[in-house]
Amino acid sequence: MSLDSGTSRPFLALDTSSPTVSVAVAAEDRVLAEEFVAQRESSSLLLGMVENVLGQSGCELSDLAGVCALQGPGSFTGLRIGLATTLAFHQSLALPATAIPTLQVLAAACAGLPSAIPQDGAQVLAVIDARRGECFTQGFRVTRSGPIATTDPEIKSVAALFAPPSCTVVGFDIETLLASAAIPDEQLLSAPPLAGLAALLAASRNCWDASSLTRPLYLRPPPASKRLSPAS
Repeated sequence: MSLDSGTSRPFLALDTSSPTVSVAVAAEDRVLAEEFVAQRESSSLLLGMVENVLGQSGCELSDLAGVCALQGPGSFTGLRIGLATTLAFHQSLALPATAIPTLQVLAAACAGLPSAIPQDGAQVLAVIDARRGECFTQGFRVTRSGPIATTDPEIKSVAALFAPPSCTVVGFDIETLLASAAIPDEQLLSAPPLAGLAALLAASRNCWDASSLTRPLYLRPPPASKRLSPAS
């Protein structure tokens, strides 16, 4: 499904699988409203957060140009909640919808953070806590049009994680997560809530794929779980 990339109608984004769960509305190049909570508090608050950011931005679900969810990797339960909620908006309201890989959004976050990576072509390693002393990680190269993957997403031991001196490593509470890794603190960058940036990325997209909502990026086999219904 394609959208007019020049539209000024707002976009909704949900990140329900990161340690900081967030919901945001953005239009063109501006975040209109964003709310975030700790993941452990989010399951009962998600729809209320959606209602709040829509109200703060002065719009309703029917006004949206599209809705996106972060695709993972991340919390199994969180991923299912966000993707299923977004799929429900797509199916019930015929809203354009898509999923965006979380590691890609983390890499994109670097360019918007103070003292981050202003140079085109800089290296970024995006990292997400996978528990069990492991992390989900993927390498990117920053460009003016967005991050370009230089490696496939994978699971690595935190203690064995390596980044060259020219590489910035970004993730949630990154200093704590990588405390056992031999990476200098000056290379580490803690990520903000991601929904606002995801909504901005959604606003710049021209091609949307609702079927991506049925393909969460787990990287590790999930515990017993139900498959999401295919997008209509």
